Amino acid sequence: MTARDTASRRFSISAMIRWTTLLATLCIFSTSSPGQTTDSVIAPVDPAVRVTLQGQRAPWALPQNSQGPVPGYTMLEHLTLVLKRSPQRQKAFEQLLEELQDPASPNYHRFLTPVQVGERFGASEHDIDAISQWLRSQGLRVNSVANGRMMIDFGGNASVVSAAFATEMRYYLVNGERRVATAGDPQISTALAGIIHSVSGLNTVDDHPYHGAGQAHVPAQGAGSDLPTLSICNGESCSYFITPDDFAVIYDVNNLYLVWGRRLPSLAERGSISPTCKTSSL
Repeated sequence: MTARDTASRRFSISAMIRWTTLLATLCIFSTSSPGQTTDSVIAPVDPAVRVTLQGQRAPWALPQNSQGPVPGYTMLEHLTLVLKRSPQRQKAFEQLLEELQDPASPNYHRFLTPVQVGERFGASEHDIDAISQWLRSQGLRVNSVANGRMMIDFGGNASVVSAAFATEMRYYLVNGERRVATAGDPQISTALAGIIHSVSGLNTVDDHPYHGAGQAHVPAQGAGSDLPTLSICNGESCSYFITPDDFAVIYDVNNLYLVWGRRLPSLAERGSISPTCKTSSL
């Protein structure tokens, strides 16, 4: 073999390696999902370096309403860290939601399970681990991570929660009702600011039964309306609930919507809601 043939062969092998590498790279990018999770926590988590979650304090948690601190031993269960997506991931998620309802889209009615949503659009394993480790380092207990990877359930006593979020838990008297809230906006490690949206459960939620809110009625638009069949209104404020009929239309299961050979009745068809009814058993 001549020197020229040897050089030509070496050039061919080198060119083949470059083309193979290029094709492999293109394949990786072409198969990556636009909603693929990436890490938001990129800096070391230092509990001493904090940032405030603005707007978290309840508006009624005012000094004039204060009734003193919550005892430190009081257990606060099922608090929730609500996470947030990056702008790019949120855009991809919203695009998928639109495509799910677009008959012209290849993703039309190709619904994802909560686990699949979490894998594509939720927080990465790295971020979940970083947040969980931070919670545990503050003396809090991590109970569970939602399948969608956008909420973390945790708990601890009032003194530990107060120290973890650098704000005191206090009692407040509002309209004759004693409530619990933080004295100020909670603080978190600065390294977690890009992934934590809010802390749910630190304030008492002012819940009231719906059976006293107004009369259940069918919207005037009738069949084909975008509104759910069942509405409960109090003045101009309305709440809309998913009934069996709405569920059947959303998931296109009218032909399969049978239980022991009988069609499930909707609450609207009964004409009223029982005062003791809290949820629909679907």
